[in-house]
Amino acid sequence: MANPHFIDDFFVLDIDHNGKLEVAFKEAGLGNNLSIDYELHARVYTLYACQNKGGNFPVDAKKQERRGPVSFYRTMRSDKNGHVSGVLRLDPLMLVDPLECPKGQNDVLVTVEFNVMRIADLTNSVIYDLPGPLEHTFHDMNDTGKKTVTLENAIWRNKFN
Repeated sequence: MANPHFIDDFFVLDIDHNGKLEVAFKEAGLGNNLSIDYELHARVYTLYACQNKGGNFPVDAKKQERRGPVSFYRTMRSDKNGHVSGVLRLDPLMLVDPLECPKGQNDVLVTVEFNVMRIADLTNSVIYDLPGPLEHTFHDMNDTGKKTVTLENAIWRNKFN
């Protein structure tokens, strides 16, 4: 008899260099070679700002904040042992209208935060709430020079128990 469940020890959450949330997961207890529909959902906050070619943010930098829900859906197949292993990605750019910057400046992602994160096996009605929030700051707007935080600081790994 099938007993679908996410494997707690396998979750890995990461924010990539573009601000996308990546969730690696494993689910077991599924039937063999079945199509399983997944959803990754979170509430996201983003801050974009205009940055000049020197990597600085003008004192009166144009900024754009966005908050809201984002979701990603994907269908995957279980293997011959009734397992699915995969990665789902949420793109915070889904919330953002292009920021119009003055000539000589580009819009950059300053910070992103994901919270109320949830992964769901929609086929079998299995829901798993992921701990959070998970955030990453790419640029410090209070610094007069360009400052980028290394991506390693954004990686979050946890053994849930």
